[in-house]
Amino acid sequence: MKISPMGCAMGLAAALFVMAGATPAAAQDKAAELCTPDVMRLCNEFVPDVEKITACMSKKRRQLSPECAAVFKPKRRRRPH
Repeated sequence: MKISPMGCAMGLAAALFVMAGATPAAAQDKAAELCTPDVMRLCNEFVPDVEKITACMSKKRRQLSPECAAVFKPKRRRRPH
């Protein structure tokens, strides 16, 4: 099955949305831009299945590029003093 680049980008954006939690659309677009090469390199066989892409990316977290890995790092919350 051949998948269009737009379909791949939409699947990736959905997977990143699930992994990173609800984020503004601009942040999702940036995350998709940063991680598309990693998805294609590490999890290509699962495109466009969002659940499988998400599981694959989580499983291969140590192999992610630094740019994509930053997308998945939890944001630290500041504690009130």
